[in-house]
Amino acid sequence: LWNGVSWRQFIPEDPEGDGNPSARQRHSMSYDPLRDRIYMVGGTNDSLNDFGNTDVWEFNGSSWKKHTVSPAPSGRYSPAFAYSPTGNYFLLFGGRTSTGENDETWKWDGEEWQELLPAASPEPRWGAGLVFSAVDGVMVLISGYYPRTTPVGPYDLSTLHYNDLWQWTGDNWLQIVTNDASLDCGPGPCSPCCEGYSQFGKAMHGRSDLPAAGLFEYYPVRQSMILASGSDYDDLYPSRNHARGKYEIKDGDFIYLSQREDAAPTDPSGAAFMYNRKRKVSDYYNQTCSRYQGWSHENIWTGGPCKIQGNRWMYNYFSFDLDGDGNPPLRDDAGGVYAEHFNGGESALFGGEYACGNNTCYLADFWLYSSSSWFKPTVNLEPPGRSEMGLSYDTARQCIVLFGGKGTDLFDDTWELSAGGSPGSYIWTVISPDDPEGDGNPAAREGHVLVYDPDEQVTVLFGGRLADGSYSAETWLWDGTSWALVEQFDPEGDGNPDARADLAVAWHDSRGSLIIHGGLGEDGATDDVWEWTGVSWRVLSLVDAEGDGGPGARYDHAMVYDAHHDHLTLVGGEGASYERWIGRLGNTGRPAHIARFDTSVMDNCEAPDFTEVRILWRGGGTGFPDEPDYHGTTLMNWEKGEWQDVSDNSAGADAPEDLTWSTNDPDRIYRMLFGSHEELCFASAPVHPNGSGRTIVATDYLQLVVSYRMAEDAPDSCD
Repeated sequence: LWNGVSWRQFIPEDPEGDGNPSARQRHSMSYDPLRDRIYMVGGTNDSLNDFGNTDVWEFNGSSWKKHTVSPAPSGRYSPAFAYSPTGNYFLLFGGRTSTGENDETWKWDGEEWQELLPAASPEPRWGAGLVFSAVDGVMVLISGYYPRTTPVGPYDLSTLHYNDLWQWTGDNWLQIVTNDASLDCGPGPCSPCCEGYSQFGKAMHGRSDLPAAGLFEYYPVRQSMILASGSDYDDLYPSRNHARGKYEIKDGDFIYLSQREDAAPTDPSGAAFMYNRKRKVSDYYNQTCSRYQGWSHENIWTGGPCKIQGNRWMYNYFSFDLDGDGNPPLRDDAGGVYAEHFNGGESALFGGEYACGNNTCYLADFWLYSSSSWFKPTVNLEPPGRSEMGLSYDTARQCIVLFGGKGTDLFDDTWELSAGGSPGSYIWTVISPDDPEGDGNPAAREGHVLVYDPDEQVTVLFGGRLADGSYSAETWLWDGTSWALVEQFDPEGDGNPDARADLAVAWHDSRGSLIIHGGLGEDGATDDVWEWTGVSWRVLSLVDAEGDGGPGARYDHAMVYDAHHDHLTLVGGEGASYERWIGRLGNTGRPAHIARFDTSVMDNCEAPDFTEVRILWRGGGTGFPDEPDYHGTTLMNWEKGEWQDVSDNSAGADAPEDLTWSTNDPDRIYRMLFGSHEELCFASAPVHPNGSGRTIVATDYLQLVVSYRMAEDAPDSCD
């Protein structure tokens, strides 16, 4: 069973005593939302020579129930089978029986079969796709195998495919798109029909096996049907037995979206990766993404650029050139960023490098990517070509910030790109920074990261590889006019990130912080995770609730924050497989008990001289309470405008234990005072926030002792 995050093997119960479905393939299943049941029909064995599955199986979420009724369709595999909400029944069409392809139409109402005898019917076929279109209120059938005139192949499998489209009106079949046999490629060299399609062409390349692949579905958000996967060729041509495209079917038109083959990208490094908040997808672009397509683990690769939507990769191999300006040339190590105010919010691509003979050439072009097309805006000039630069988007000033990178030399320049005076035009400006701090500017470097902090409204630069080959651990802040070097500050006592380059970075909205992972330093690749709070760095120790470890040491990888799903997505890296990792860090706004103590009552004459603050807090907390449980509580105090961790324990919410902390530093005590009432604020929160279930915090008892000294000449009324 798939719960949206992971797979869990399910062992069905059997209260009916009729066992469970036998092992099979090429069967069909569909869900009935009114009865809350899944129904399964048909199927065959490994040899494709068993047509004995005439029963219907019903799954209620815990057990299978067998329906054996008469009359019923004869045994078959790969029938088209789907639920109709308007008729409250399942429609079955065709399939392959012991006598060959079939053109029967049957209705299943949850208890009985009824054969329907429409006046018109699609030609006999198996492996067709069938889905209910909510917009039109009809069942739609597409494609499928049909018999070859002279059977060939070890199993006598047809290798020809329909490319027609039919609607079921409730009592009859209505053909919407006729079949064009000339568009079937068949075995052998691929004919021109495989090479490309017009965006709104009504003819599509034939394909089959869609129900078995589960890739002909209605998409409510887009109010359209999505067709993907399926087989093009038979077992005689195994190298071509792959899906050839993805289509959207909307308003009666086929829109060709993408292709895929079973070869995954070969180079998982040097990518531009950016989350598009408007389209709620992560756009991914690098050289291999432009040249290859295929499957990677359980994730679908499907465009140039690639994109992630929800839990699936999609690679838009066929990018429409709606503007007539082509698509970005192949490149590695380009800069990518989501530009919120550019053309209403688009993914932006700049620069990169490519091999030109025995040399490396550098690009300086700027591109924006809409939902289906790259377009090249007009710019006033171009910075020198480069790769491995820092690139970020300043949402307050509505501009892209560029620093450094590698070209014919290392760069230490600062550029900004903003919208021009006319639509589709943009202006590059080279900046000569001020230096009111007197700390100079960042040195020339490559492989650093640049991320905008919307809370502080500054751009943060970290790390990089310097001209002498050494690595940097510097943190710089850009406010639009000057660079400021951050003095290393470690209130957490956990140190700071080591010098490194080629790391992955993302701004985490719900935590309000910058997150970095991995990178390459003097001692090789790292796998640590650090968080920039706006004041200091702190190391994050992530739990492994799923038991599958973590991404491991890597560099030259990419990471984005998915605002729609509130998690980090990390991909690729040198020495890493083309895998995708999800990082659920939760947010810093953990459930907490907050205690506020008013100290102004001690100040009715003049400010007291604080000598000590001591707190005892008996509490506990539990995170991820489903399985496993992670116990522990953090005690925090409010200081300098943010919560500071001061103590912790390992107590669960059901068994609180003491947390103690004290300070006799008068300067720190005064920094802790908050508001007009000079309050001392403390909080208790679980060590592990959020997770797969409710996070709980408990407080049993607390005591605060504040010691202070009054002036010797203070009157008795000040006590």
